[in-house]
Amino acid sequence: MDHMGEQDYVPNPVLEKALDVLFLLHADHELNASCTTVLQTASSLVDPYSAIAYAFVISSHLDSH
Repeated sequence: MDHMGEQDYVPNPVLEKALDVLFLLHADHELNASCTTVLQTASSLVDPYSAIAYAFVISSHLDSH
């Protein structure tokens, strides 16, 4: 992990712990792929229709493999 190409970057321990907790909570809630995709897409401030459409495309792509 680096910040803007710095070779000896050390992350802030508070932020590192917060991300660890966030990822643990996310994994513990067992969200399916389409629900997670909607949440992540919607967090980029797109309209709800685009978020759902993108989740449909991704989930149908994942199901086909």
